[in-house]
Amino acid sequence: MRYADLLSEFTENRVTVKSTCYSLECYHREAWELDTNAGTEFISCDVADIDPDTLPEDEDECNSEMLATFRDYIEGNRIYSANRVSHWVANWTMPGYLDQGTEHIADSESEALAQFLEYDGESDSWDDDSGRLEIPDNVMFALERLAELADMGDAIALSTLQFHLPEMFQTVQ
Repeated sequence: MRYADLLSEFTENRVTVKSTCYSLECYHREAWELDTNAGTEFISCDVADIDPDTLPEDEDECNSEMLATFRDYIEGNRIYSANRVSHWVANWTMPGYLDQGTEHIADSESEALAQFLEYDGESDSWDDDSGRLEIPDNVMFALERLAELADMGDAIALSTLQFHLPEMFQTVQ
């Protein structure tokens, strides 16, 4: 049986999906990883970008140019190193109110979704008085995507599903 089918059947029988005012976003992006005096900060290349080949050789001049580019987007006032990286991001948004919550950054989509569930999924509050699981709609989206990834052989997605929904796997013989 496919994991997506198993989740669908389990959801139908044991889950009430509750509507929330925020949604989950999970996407791939190019970003700058900046090591600053305020810690490591990630800035999407969609927001601010710089061509590394055009940076001055002198370290102080290079830092000044990078600070001029990223100043509005970082907390630090000194950049020690900068690397262009590619990663996955999962976070929740509340359009019109809160543009984005905590970004969960990882090397793969399944890792980003697993981090989202670990920190923002509130799985300890899913049980309701009727014995059904009451899962927020944005969390359900993450679980559905993880089931799709598990069907494609993604081991992280499968272990995340097994961790958060052990009851679902007890029905499989």
